[in-house]
Amino acid sequence: RARELQKQVLNLQAEMSTMQGQAAVTQRRLSAAETRLAAEATCRKAAEDRAAAVEQRLSESELKLENQMAEHLAVECKMRELESELDGFTTPSTGFSPRRRRSRGDDTSTKADSNEGT
Repeated sequence: RARELQKQVLNLQAEMSTMQGQAAVTQRRLSAAETRLAAEATCRKAAEDRAAAVEQRLSESELKLENQMAEHLAVECKMRELESELDGFTTPSTGFSPRRRRSRGDDTSTKADSNEGT
């Protein structure tokens, strides 16, 4: 009976040693998983912060663009007013208009103008 008990004790000790080894492996895996989780949480937080900063810059850029467009429209409107005033101005004695209307890219001289002297 004593040998059986001794054999059972040895078997239980071996089983306990195996379980302790498995527990140590499980503890290391758990620790590594917690470390990865913490790193992922840090990365996610950093990504969220970057996204928030990008959204803020986008919002500021959109507002700036809107303001610039409003300023541009105001300048265009003022330019049209001035062009209208200028178009109405002519010198009475010569009929000369100081501004000739032309579209963008038009050359001020033409072939006909350059051939007039010849």
